[in-house]
Amino acid sequence: MKRFLTIFILLLFVQNALALSVELGIDEVLVVDNTTVTFDVAENNPNLVFLILESGNESVLKALHFGESISFGVVNYTVGSLDIETLTLRLHILGNYSRIEVVKRKDIDIALLEAFDKYLKVKIRNTGYYEINDTLLISSQGIIIREQGLHLRPGEEVIVKIIPPYNQLIFTLEEAKISKSIVISSLESLVTIDRIWRDDKLHVILKNHGDAVNATVKLLFSGMTIDKKEVVIGTSEQKEIIFEKDVTQGTIVVDYGVITQESFYFEVPMISLVKTVKEGEKLQIWLRNEGDQKFEGKVTVYQNGVIVSEPYYLDVNIPPGEEVSVGFIVPEDAQILTIGLTAQSYSAT
Repeated sequence: MKRFLTIFILLLFVQNALALSVELGIDEVLVVDNTTVTFDVAENNPNLVFLILESGNESVLKALHFGESISFGVVNYTVGSLDIETLTLRLHILGNYSRIEVVKRKDIDIALLEAFDKYLKVKIRNTGYYEINDTLLISSQGIIIREQGLHLRPGEEVIVKIIPPYNQLIFTLEEAKISKSIVISSLESLVTIDRIWRDDKLHVILKNHGDAVNATVKLLFSGMTIDKKEVVIGTSEQKEIIFEKDVTQGTIVVDYGVITQESFYFEVPMISLVKTVKEGEKLQIWLRNEGDQKFEGKVTVYQNGVIVSEPYYLDVNIPPGEEVSVGFIVPEDAQILTIGLTAQSYSAT
């Protein structure tokens, strides 16, 4: 009965044990629960492998030939084979463990977060097992464009901003000799002109798609700057710029370190004379806006090129599709009169 119990316990242990073959590179760490396994190879004897096992404050360095084993905790490690070209070791593992993974000793992951014409934003993450304390070199076409210290614990990340344009960037850890690259296939505009519209003023809607930026917004007419605004556009902000100019055509130029521009043209109001009624010296005029733009200007009455109306002029505001009536005092004997309409960017008779 005692012998049977002993055999039963032994079989139970073997059944719970896990056997696995793992390939481990010279630059990698094998993690078995709370134990880390790394190796090195003797320079003068490639058949001799130095296996380093660490768990908490316990550490073991063992020189092993192929086929030899070492037990550490409840796990047995057997040296299988070594690819001398790639320095990849095959380890046979047997024992009770719940987690096993192979990770790089030191490694970084590079992710392009934003690619604007103003800047590139890149995330660098420590994906290796050990802390990184190295010099980061950022280069393009063989030229180093930035050099900075990089200190990251495992899992930590940092974001760097780079001024474009570059088609490809290479990120190198100088001491660890690890390089990663990214390709920038296209750049987006950081600031776009979303809309230009007008009433008695000119309104420009700008959209910032990234980080806050300073910008100069210019209003050009016939190639000349007639007004400009210095603005700060917040992160992902939509901002309205208002020019105190009643212009129907021109160009908006936005300079935020990169220049973007958009020309605009608004159709002039189409004012038609509906009818006139003259009774003695009283003249009543009906006007209609047939266009798509609001008319805001002045109405006056001429005879032979001379203003003869009293008052000299009347201010009118005619929305699209609407009609207004204005009245003047004119010479009673006047037979042929001219009605004049003027605005900042429009005139008609």
